Amino acid sequence: MASEDYIRDSVFYKFPQKYANIQWIGTDSLDHYSVTPCKIFGEKGKSRGVITFQIKDLPRLKEVLLYLNHCCTSDSGVISISVNNNVLHEMFSVIPKIIFSKQLFGIPAYFCRQGDNTMTIMLHQNSKCMYLLRDMEIEFVYYNLKF
Repeated sequence: MASEDYIRDSVFYKFPQKYANIQWIGTDSLDHYSVTPCKIFGEKGKSRGVITFQIKDLPRLKEVLLYLNHCCTSDSGVISISVNNNVLHEMFSVIPKIIFSKQLFGIPAYFCRQGDNTMTIMLHQNSKCMYLLRDMEIEFVYYNLKF
């Protein structure tokens, strides 16, 4: 399908800035005066970000793309990602070590529902190090249905 067959909409979040639709549990922040401002997940099995996002037209939703600009402090960082209590990744090994890098995660449309949706990013209990999240983008890809 050609790119005009889709309508794309996205939301960008830069941390540690605060957002009304994101709840932080057991996290710390490196502030704007730091070389690398970000959210720090340090409590295994507890540190998490809970993000609420909107699906405007579920019948036309193709997928949701999640871009995380993140890293971990050693080679053993593990996170879990879930959407509406559906596990997307149970024990994802964070590839970038020490240096922030952007990674893409596809969220299938069948994980989503019309209106409010909840995504949780959590430091897994088996992680051997801290997880750092600098920014995040959520992109919504809708079919451009023409009748």
